[in-house]
Amino acid sequence: SAAAEAAGADRGRLDFWKRLEAFAPLAQLLSAVLVVCGMLYLWHTHSDHDKKVSDALSQLTAQPSSKGGTTDSSTQTTLPSPTPAQQPQVFPQDAEVTNLLRQMFGSDKSAREAARDTLTAEWKTDGRAIQLTVDYADANRDNKDGVVNTISFLRRTSPALLRQQDDKLVRFLEAVKANGPQTSAGAEKVKQMLAGQ
Repeated sequence: SAAAEAAGADRGRLDFWKRLEAFAPLAQLLSAVLVVCGMLYLWHTHSDHDKKVSDALSQLTAQPSSKGGTTDSSTQTTLPSPTPAQQPQVFPQDAEVTNLLRQMFGSDKSAREAARDTLTAEWKTDGRAIQLTVDYADANRDNKDGVVNTISFLRRTSPALLRQQDDKLVRFLEAVKANGPQTSAGAEKVKQMLAGQ
């Protein structure tokens, strides 16, 4: 009787383990499914995070469009336009005055004199024309005829306009004195105009 109960208990334990072993493949399958689901979740979360980071970077690097404050990813590689400080300012009279200066520093004497007279008659009261003339003459100091014509033009302008070019003009006048006595005398007269004499 006691032996029979023990034998029955053993058989019951064996039956339990046999039933449990029958569920082992199902447990393995469920475990594998959970692993796959976990990997998919991690991949999805990681991809979503990468997308958010990528979108944020795109917004930071995108350039504003020409029609407002919106951004366009197609402009990300476009170089910014030069600022006004990087671009030389151009005035309407620049082309005409520069053309006269080329003639005034040219090899033809009659053309030089005609250009000087035109520059004096039409542009002696224009501060921009005076600035262009000083810049051009300073870049061509060795052209003695052009420098003489420049000084002749400057002597017919107003002291107030000359003072707008004060430092640059004084350096130019000092440098061209070495061109000869006529140039040196003319340069001194322009300096006297600057000083209000």
